[in-house]
Amino acid sequence: MALTAKAMAEHRGNEMLRKEFKAIAVFLFWISGIINVLALTGSFYMLQIYDRALTSGSVPTLAALSVLVIGLYLFQGVFDIIRSQLLVRIGARFDRLLAPIAHRVSVDMPRFGFSTGRPSNAVAMSIPSAHSWAARGRWPCSTCPGCRSISSSSISCIRYWAR
Repeated sequence: MALTAKAMAEHRGNEMLRKEFKAIAVFLFWISGIINVLALTGSFYMLQIYDRALTSGSVPTLAALSVLVIGLYLFQGVFDIIRSQLLVRIGARFDRLLAPIAHRVSVDMPRFGFSTGRPSNAVAMSIPSAHSWAARGRWPCSTCPGCRSISSSSISCIRYWAR
């Protein structure tokens, strides 16, 4: 009877976790969309400069557009910081959730006939080196603010699935 209650509690915890991550994923979707729209600020600024300010020679129009663009860039920076902090926290949470499972799997591997020296275990052995490589940010999309946390959480998931 205690096992059933434990399983039910674990199922409720998993459901709560899924709902929490779903809400965060929706928020990340929207904030990423806003950042992508704000990334067009420079293009629209140049269009407005060539269409309005240069043709009319109006300095107040140029100043107003420049102040507006600076404000929009500031908003983009704030949203980007919020998104990157959220992605880092999600990556840390995934790592915290999956690290005990990965440890248990690595401890139980010899019991099930796997050894750390066998070539079939090469993927599990390369996980720590891939994790440290991804943390250094030496890859093409390292300028993306959330890439490091996404790679950390992905590699943590790989740790779990590399049984």
